[in-house]
Amino acid sequence: MLKKLILILLIATAPLFAKLDDLEEVNFPLNSAVVVDAFPGLDLLAEVMKKYPDLSLKVVGYTDYIGGKNYNKNLSMKRAEAVKAYLLQQGVAASQIATEGRGQEQYKATNDNREGRFQNRRVELLLYEMVNGQKTKVSYERLIALFCGRDVSGVAMVDDHQKIIKKLSELETNQKAIQEAIAAHAKEVKAKEAAAVAVAPEEKAEKDKWHSSHFSHSFKVSPYASISFDIGNDDMDDTNGRLRGNYFRPLNDNVALQMQGEWYYSDDNQEGGFDAAMVFQRNHFKMGGALSYKKINQEGWESALLGQGSVVMNLHFNKGHFGLYATSGFSDGDIIMHEQIDIVYARETYLEVVDQIGLDFGFLAGKNVAVSGSIAKLDTDLSGDLAADLTIECVAYDNYSFYLEGSMNRSMITDDDNMRYALGVRLGAWHQPRYSESGVVSPIKIPAIKYEVKTREVRIGNTAPTADAGMSQTEVPEGTVTLDATASYDREGDTLTFKWVQVAGPVVALATPLEAITTFEGRAGEAYTFMVTVTDLYGETGSDLVQVVMQQAEVPAPVIEFFTATPDTIDEGELVNLNWSTVYADHVVIEGLGQVNTSGSIVLDPRETTVYTLTATNEKGTVSETVTVTVIPEVVPDPNNRPVANAGPDQFRITPGVVQLDGTASYDPDGDTLTYKWVVVSATTAVDMSGADTATPTFNAAASSTYIFRLIVHDGKGGVSTDDVLIQVF
Repeated sequence: MLKKLILILLIATAPLFAKLDDLEEVNFPLNSAVVVDAFPGLDLLAEVMKKYPDLSLKVVGYTDYIGGKNYNKNLSMKRAEAVKAYLLQQGVAASQIATEGRGQEQYKATNDNREGRFQNRRVELLLYEMVNGQKTKVSYERLIALFCGRDVSGVAMVDDHQKIIKKLSELETNQKAIQEAIAAHAKEVKAKEAAAVAVAPEEKAEKDKWHSSHFSHSFKVSPYASISFDIGNDDMDDTNGRLRGNYFRPLNDNVALQMQGEWYYSDDNQEGGFDAAMVFQRNHFKMGGALSYKKINQEGWESALLGQGSVVMNLHFNKGHFGLYATSGFSDGDIIMHEQIDIVYARETYLEVVDQIGLDFGFLAGKNVAVSGSIAKLDTDLSGDLAADLTIECVAYDNYSFYLEGSMNRSMITDDDNMRYALGVRLGAWHQPRYSESGVVSPIKIPAIKYEVKTREVRIGNTAPTADAGMSQTEVPEGTVTLDATASYDREGDTLTFKWVQVAGPVVALATPLEAITTFEGRAGEAYTFMVTVTDLYGETGSDLVQVVMQQAEVPAPVIEFFTATPDTIDEGELVNLNWSTVYADHVVIEGLGQVNTSGSIVLDPRETTVYTLTATNEKGTVSETVTVTVIPEVVPDPNNRPVANAGPDQFRITPGVVQLDGTASYDPDGDTLTYKWVVVSATTAVDMSGADTATPTFNAAASSTYIFRLIVHDGKGGVSTDDVLIQVF
């Protein structure tokens, strides 16, 4: 039933396109060897040739006048081969088909207008059968008869023909309507082309311009060029628009130059882009390398220019393609915002191209519908690390199409996926499906530049470095001492230089005074102070001090240099002077007298023979020495009584000056005359006493000093008495 309907349709429309003794021709877009129409006729031809294997077909390709002769010769052959390839896919044997390319020969129509050139870009189908041993061309009527399965030789052929004509009459009304519609369309096309032809009136000039620009001025848009415009809406419910232009120029059968530009506009963002690519294609394989630039102008930002390189590889089939692509940014980092943090640092916001690796695809969903898209993995730390787009394009008429496009993360990448949906119209042949086995080079899909917004801190000033000479050191053993300023730092991270100097203590030599760490040889018991100065790259400096206190030298055991009594034998009542000297002693004691200085002397009047013991002590031990003072007792004849000495009360003064001692309160019970003698027991300062043999001597007392004096009285009969007095000046 389907075949019958196709037959009726072909019979109804065949007179509009070809004479009844010719088969339907296959026409091609400019510069293309891709079969895009005449599919019903080719399907009919394939069915007949499969049914009658003795039929043979000659496929002859032609071109219009645009392009060189050699180029068109090859192009016409490719067109013939493309038709052959289609018939082979339908099951026709290869032995039944022969191909030929004739290039610019046998123009069917004038090349002065678009319609004529379209008719010249054709493939003729010459079908032959053997009749009575001779090769005979098959007419359109004969083809229909063979399709219907009838032998139409002789009278039977005429009868069948009459039946077919009768059926045609039933469709006459519809046929006239179709003819009128075609005529009206042709008139409209001619009117449009007339305006374009006026720009280039001479045919030769038009040819020359083709070789330099690859499209004729009689076209408003070349079939290998397009202009498109779409209006879209994004996640923020903002309306935006995009204008795109594409241009594709084959340099030979396998290599072509592709260029395209884009302008995107929304209220707060405008982006302009340009791409240029070289495309290579051989048979099913196609590869392209592209350079892309994008200018960003967003509200609140400085403008930025981004650059990206990309490589695209595709495999093409009759109904579609799929492939891989990868991109890498080569120009980014433009600063779009600058914010000062403090006097040293500022925050810069800049744009960085996001590298991509992805898959793109395309296929024909029908004669006039094409679907294409891509999906990519983005090299970013953001959550929105996938990008995708999908386009459904529908050919409305010849070089006009409409498309619906959806995209995710179209341009700027953020943590949230950004969606855009757009409806657009395209003028030009870019929408034409270019999938075939003929190997004719065709455009690639150049990956769009995607970018992310990043921030960084940059240095705009300088501060002084901070010096750290380390903690002060105490109880350091004698020997090598280390000074360490490695804790010094510069806020901005500048490299520092160091300089150590000594500011106090016995002079020493520093081993490496210009390094962060240096050493010197310290002596026991000494203290040293050092200063380190650090300098950054900008000449700013900082300094710090450190003190080093060495351990005291090891203390030996105490030694008593001497301990003597002068004289060591006295009469009762006489005085004796004890003298001593020790070294390395922390604590010195004279038994009976208590703690005394490490060296000194003291005057005593022992009443009897006495042994004095001097003990010197330190952490290493204790040593002692003794001295004996022999006292010869005085014999006092009876009834003499001892006198009573009275040195007066202790005196406490707040001012230095002359002090008088008073021993007048001394007395003798027997009334004997007394003699006086004052001696210094102990004194903070030297004492110069006046009248030491009187009852009331004087001396000069110094400030903050303490004195102990002893009064010795004699009654002249051997009686002796003593008394001490304390004088303290504050």
